[in-house]
Formats: sequence, C-alpha cells, structure tokens
Amino acid sequence: MKRRSFLQAAGAGISAALLRAASNDEYLVYFGTYTDGAARGIYAWRFQPATGKLTEIGLVAETPNPAFIVATPNGRNLYAVNWKGDDREKQGDTVSAFAIDHKTGKLTFLNKVTSKGEMPTNLTTDHTGKTLLQVSYTGGNIAGYRIEADGKLSEPTT
Repeated sequence: MKRRSFLQAAGAGISAALLRAASNDEYLVYFGTYTDGAARGIYAWRFQPATGKLTEIGLVAETPNPAFIVATPNGRNLYAVNWKGDDREKQGDTVSAFAIDHKTGKLTFLNKVTSKGEMPTNLTTDHTGKTLLQVSYTGGNIAGYRIEADGKLSEPTT
C-alpha cells in the first residue's frame, strides 16, 4: 500500500495500537480516526516487521471520533474514547470496549460507558489489565473503570 493511500484511509489517525497477531511473525496495527470526514472509526492493518509489508484490513469498528485507543496488556481487548467534537448531534463523550480477533483483526463491540466529561482524550490501562483510566480534554476530568473478565467496562468507579 502506498503511503498516501494509507494516510487517506486512516483519515486523521491520531492514535495507534500495535499487537501481536495470531501469527508470531506479524502484528495488528489499529488506528483511531476523527470521523468528521470520510473516516468512520477504527481501521486496522497487518504489519510484518521482517519485510516491512503493511497490508490493509480496513474498517474494523464504526464508532464516532475514536480519538485515542489502547489495548490491554494481554492484547485481548481494545478501548476507544468517543468524543462529539463540534457536532453536538453526534453520539459521543463515551468510552467503548471491543474484543480483538487476532486471526482476522476484526473488533467486536462489547459495551459503551460514559466518560463523565466532555471530549475524552486519553486512555491507559494498569499493568494487570484490570483497570482503565480516561482523561477528558474539556475540564480535565479523570474517570476510572474496572475491566471485567469478559473485557466489558464497568460504569466509572472513580
């Protein structure tokens, strides 16, 4: 894939996650995008570090403005913030949970919870993969969530 088409497909890719795929010789690369234009959510590619080959998988989750994404340390789940941006009609100001299929690269939606603040912007998990923290750009709110055994997020606990 040419660099230009990669960047166009990624839209305004602002966040990425890199995970080992089902095959030990390649990785899955996920990009969150702004969805104001042609982009519609989270896109994925397969990356083979030995050859440098990047193969497009395409759109793996349609979700509004996944401006930041993060995977759990075990690589089973991916989480994305969803913010409204300037479009107050767009659903957002939430955090979405997805299960990762390492064979296909596809994401399966698990649940969505409130961000407890406007324009959620950053996510991180603790080293155990049992807690997710999220920060909101407007107001600087911080919310903590339990990551349940099935990968779903609890309502904010802090």
